[in-house]
Amino acid sequence: MHGLVDGLYIRELAKKTHRGMAGKVLNNMSAGGKLYGYRTEPVPDPSRRLDRHGNPCLLGHRIMIDEAEAAVVRRIFLLYLDGTSLRGIARKLNSEGIAHPGKGCKREARGWASSSVRAILVNEKYVGQWWWNKTRWVKRPGSNKHKCIRRPREEWIGGQREELRIIDQELWDKVHERRAQVSAAYRREDDGSLSGQHKETVYSRYILSGLLRCGVCGGNMIIAGRDYYACSNHRNKGESVCPNCRSVRRTRLEQEIVDAIQHELLSPSAVNKVIERARQQVEEGPESCLSELEARQAEVNSRINNLIEFIAQGRQSKAVQTALAESESQLAKLDEEIKRERSVSRGLQFDANAIRQQLADLGKLLSADRATAGKALKTIIDKVTVTPGGYERGQDQKIKLQGGLTAALSTAGGRAEGI
Repeated sequence: MHGLVDGLYIRELAKKTHRGMAGKVLNNMSAGGKLYGYRTEPVPDPSRRLDRHGNPCLLGHRIMIDEAEAAVVRRIFLLYLDGTSLRGIARKLNSEGIAHPGKGCKREARGWASSSVRAILVNEKYVGQWWWNKTRWVKRPGSNKHKCIRRPREEWIGGQREELRIIDQELWDKVHERRAQVSAAYRREDDGSLSGQHKETVYSRYILSGLLRCGVCGGNMIIAGRDYYACSNHRNKGESVCPNCRSVRRTRLEQEIVDAIQHELLSPSAVNKVIERARQQVEEGPESCLSELEARQAEVNSRINNLIEFIAQGRQSKAVQTALAESESQLAKLDEEIKRERSVSRGLQFDANAIRQQLADLGKLLSADRATAGKALKTIIDKVTVTPGGYERGQDQKIKLQGGLTAALSTAGGRAEGI
């Protein structure tokens, strides 16, 4: 019952908070958040009232143009109009040490990037179009994930605010005319591929695609030129973000990693370790997983009983009806998961020869075509870190593989259908 009351309280609190934020926007105050090129300043209450902490009460925070950042925004638009690429703009700003939009944030990025430059070029607030309440987040039923959906146009709050315009209309129109030209030159086909360029298969033609990390900054390593891997942060954001200027030949790196897996991870001693781990997991069984599912099932059942009791007392509420429907849907999914897990536990078995054969098949996959080898590699490696011994040509680079080999085996979880 307490959980039900708490849930209703949280929903009502969310509505009140939303109404308060809407009121701030209608009064031309900030509703929260930070946008590059702008700052906020407190607006004191004329009554000079004090809050419970003894501080002056505020009507809100007024949005103002930050002239230093606004100059950077105007420069970005002008650079793009002059033909500089998004990556070129990012590298230029980083090389000059200009603070990026995420500076000082909790999850601070490493300098300007093409994406942050693009976000500025498409933001209509820089031409005075200030709208709030355009989207909302909705929880996906049966999960903790949320998705963003667009609200109807009549629910938007705000409008044109010329006092907050940073970019004049003529410059905005010219920049977006160039963006349209670039988009047309690189338009995509119906399958999502770039027109006029090589159509990739389902898997990348580069078997290490998505696995390589720079050992200096932690950024992804990407194909640079025809046949080399290089740090994406150094290439796209410049030396001020990552000093790792070293590149490594693709064919050499791929061969070294595949050889290391075949000679070390698939060696007889490594295979014996995998078999022993699989044996332990089969003997333990899925009891811990079942216990967790059953605990969640009991919790949801208790919540449903509380909701039913609440309704039985004659207190009708749309929010309660919705919560009951969501809980019943969640319970049905949990019942299916428990049934499936119990079915698996009855079919547990252990076959060392089958595991040896599966590992041998994995070795064959790594020697197969590039698409198949790339897919197999991603099942046994989480990432490959490449760290240069120095930044001079010819110096060795250290390669570190991370991941679990048994992730490639269905027997690692002790499931009968994989044996």
